[in-house]
Amino acid sequence: MSSNKNRENPVSFIDRTVEKTHVWLLEVSRGIGIDDKHVAYLVLRSVLHALRDRLDIESSAHLAAQLPMLVRGLYYEGWDPTGKPQRISYRRIRQSGRAGRIAEGNE
Repeated sequence: MSSNKNRENPVSFIDRTVEKTHVWLLEVSRGIGIDDKHVAYLVLRSVLHALRDRLDIESSAHLAAQLPMLVRGLYYEGWDPTGKPQRISYRRIRQSGRAGRIAEGNE
């Protein structure tokens, strides 16, 4: 006879992953200095997709395995591993950094 003590209530598991996702969004909000969870979600999603698309498939899967379940879903959302990793040039990185500084009014 198996013990039910070790079985986790599926609802509590979902509650915990939602709570972890809220913590991640709060940390992103603090990190970028805003108090808007929707913007924090968009930033988190953009960063996760940029990482995902530039890592090789094995590294990408290893990173995803460490993410909370809902954040992992964001990470894999719309993923097509064909042609990955994408390469990005130093020039493009510099241009993207400059665009960010312009958007912030620092240039």
